[in-house]
Amino acid sequence: MALPLGASCSKKRRAGGVAEGGRAEAAPEMVEDRISALPEDLRLRILALLPLNSAIRTGALSSPWYRFPSPHRYLSDKDIHRCLDYAAACCVEDLHIDMDDHFMWTCSSLSFPSGFSRLVRLSLLRVGSVSFGYSLSPDAFPALEVIHLRAAHSVNLNHLIWASPRLRTLDLRYCQSLDNAINIKAARGHLWSITVAECGRVRHIYAGTASGLISLRLSSALLPTYDILSTAPLEDLYICLRGRNYNPLVGAP
Repeated sequence: MALPLGASCSKKRRAGGVAEGGRAEAAPEMVEDRISALPEDLRLRILALLPLNSAIRTGALSSPWYRFPSPHRYLSDKDIHRCLDYAAACCVEDLHIDMDDHFMWTCSSLSFPSGFSRLVRLSLLRVGSVSFGYSLSPDAFPALEVIHLRAAHSVNLNHLIWASPRLRTLDLRYCQSLDNAINIKAARGHLWSITVAECGRVRHIYAGTASGLISLRLSSALLPTYDILSTAPLEDLYICLRGRNYNPLVGAP
């Protein structure tokens, strides 16, 4: 049987098997992964010749391949949508999208299909417009526990939170175009951590139903208001308010 591209047969089969007639079988030799031993530029050339879905699958097979930058460096919105369709079909639990290398990432468009019922962690970094290609129900993301947005340009956050009843962690940083108010009512008692850092338009955070809230971290040039339960078991509280002339993106990691 041919070895899948990029896979590594590092495990040996169990020795000492018994063949028909009572004779002991010799332990098979370990198959050498010659593909991963190729020079990096040659492996990248192989990846570039693969269809996009095959290149993604190959990266998941072996850690040496996973560390390579994608040969499909400048993806069109159509390619990105194909990736999202593939991720939904695979029922992924962890989805991380970083559009930093996308040409004019602020103009990029992500349209999520249905089918992310097992998604647990969603991380969107430097993305443009984020929408949903279907009407969201209150349990469209029934397993989603972590939402991490960094420098996201346009996201209907309240709609996403409303569709994530098991949300535990909400982490928002440098998102300048979010709604003025963040309503976390849908998460109720599951939510335990909120971070809102330098999201210039956010003026109100409603977390009055988060009975299990442990961590609240807020950093802003404005003076946003926030509602939390007086009985919330807060252990980590950080609030930093700065002047309007402060530029938080200068020197940001």
